[in-house]
Amino acid sequence: VAWGRATGRVTRLVEQGPRFGAYRLTLPVELVDATGASRQFRVPIEARASQVVDLPGTFTAAPASVRCDPGHTLLAVCTAK
Repeated sequence: VAWGRATGRVTRLVEQGPRFGAYRLTLPVELVDATGASRQFRVPIEARASQVVDLPGTFTAAPASVRCDPGHTLLAVCTAK
């Protein structure tokens, strides 16, 4: 996860492993901002092995945390690097 101070944008690298190939899907994401407020997003993911996606909106500070699939609705393993 990266936050751009100049732009206020938050981006996330999404990688899909080679075991099952890449799928097009909608990824649920939860962002907790610097004030502790939680926001939920549904981010479209293309059928590519690796891509950087922008979360909607702009933010005045780096997020406190970003979790993918917080409700465990996808058959996936999400890891943060």
